[in-house]
Amino acid sequence: MHRSGTSTLTRALPVLGVDIGQLHLARLDNPRGFFEHPQFVEINERLLQALGGDWKSHTPFPMEAFSRLLSSSLAPFAHDFLQRFCEPGSLKGLKDPRASRLLPFWRPLCEALHIDLSVLLVLRHPTNVARSLAKRDGVDVLHASALWIRYTCEALRYSRGLPRLLVSYDRLMERPRRELERVAKFLGLTVDDTAYHVFVQQFLDQGLRHHRESGSGGGMDASQVLYAHLLPLTEGLASDALESPRLQRALFAAQESLV
Repeated sequence: MHRSGTSTLTRALPVLGVDIGQLHLARLDNPRGFFEHPQFVEINERLLQALGGDWKSHTPFPMEAFSRLLSSSLAPFAHDFLQRFCEPGSLKGLKDPRASRLLPFWRPLCEALHIDLSVLLVLRHPTNVARSLAKRDGVDVLHASALWIRYTCEALRYSRGLPRLLVSYDRLMERPRRELERVAKFLGLTVDDTAYHVFVQQFLDQGLRHHRESGSGGGMDASQVLYAHLLPLTEGLASDALESPRLQRALFAAQESLV
């Protein structure tokens, strides 16, 4: 849901040999770009609109609504986009936080096209996300917290059964080489040294990291509690902890806080 965190990781993927395409969205508050394919974003926006929401909605969408979408006119449009972008034998990367909530639509299309999905989930402290959304989009803190919970919980829920890796945004900024080697190992790739140095020198700018929060500073709300459960899982490669009963209880409690 938070674009700057996922943008940093997406921009780093070519360092591993992943093609993220050439067309990327940018705007005045982020001239370097969000590294989102505009057609992918357009489709996701139309999907959310068809579901009765937009990126700021944190109400749940019923699963039967995704079945209806797969039978709608949007499905062939999305199918054609995937077919064009993901050529057979290619290694592609697509990023859009909205996709966190729309995987029940995209997964069947990828299966039909024999596209193997691997999911990278970027974790950033919810307080930093809230501050960023307040400054950029005028979203109040409580609403931003609810969005963080909804996007995070549904990304984890809808990616179950897929190869997936949880990546800490802060650790990516603080120790990029180590984190990219971790991502490379997960994907079965290697870090290109030349591309890595270009990435660090030309893109990785600590000055763009405007909001930093590392601790709770006292009582924690539901988003911060869930973050505390997830942060230890950004070490190593094991994904079985994402299925643990303890984490499932934490995810359930976080979602219950939205009711």
